[in-house]
Amino acid sequence: MSEIINQIKEYFVRRGYRILSVDEVGSDLKPSLAFTDGESTTIYVKVFSEEELSDRNSLLDAVLQSLRLIEKANRVYLALPKIYSTILDGSILQRHGLGLLICGGRGVTEAIPARQHEISVHEGLRSDEMKMILDGLHELRDLKRRVSELEETVKMLSEEISRLKSMRVRVRAEEMKSPPVSVTIPQELPSFFKDNPWLEILTRRGQERASA
Repeated sequence: MSEIINQIKEYFVRRGYRILSVDEVGSDLKPSLAFTDGESTTIYVKVFSEEELSDRNSLLDAVLQSLRLIEKANRVYLALPKIYSTILDGSILQRHGLGLLICGGRGVTEAIPARQHEISVHEGLRSDEMKMILDGLHELRDLKRRVSELEETVKMLSEEISRLKSMRVRVRAEEMKSPPVSVTIPQELPSFFKDNPWLEILTRRGQERASA
């Protein structure tokens, strides 16, 4: 069996696939071998043991169990030694989308291509990977909430600044409307102050300083 496993590994590695540890497969039913192209395709291979091949009922039970792997991988293959290649009905495998690999002295032959299956995004992920994804979603929600709070605070500050600016403009407008300071020269002042041009100049300077 170890020779068959090595042949299958070499077969898929030559085609650009990377070997996955079966421990990375998040499922109670694990394949004998697992491969990935690193992007969107995962391949599971079920290699039958000598015990399963020696008893027809055990073989059929193993085939039925392998059908469950279709829910977890994009393509699923059954692998048999060449001397057992006729023990399974190829039409049944094709009907269910299972592929068949025949292993022998010359390597591996893809007797029946496996059908490509679409699986949901979370299928095949380990529990720790799912936890990381869920934690990331929680962090994004918390970040979104904080951003909303900051936006609300900025809005309140902007409204307060606008209100203060409006108050300042009104105060300056009221100051501009204040009546100018006038100086009335009583009639009883000495004649020196009457019709004195210097008095008018000093009065204007006083008004300019007051308005400044």
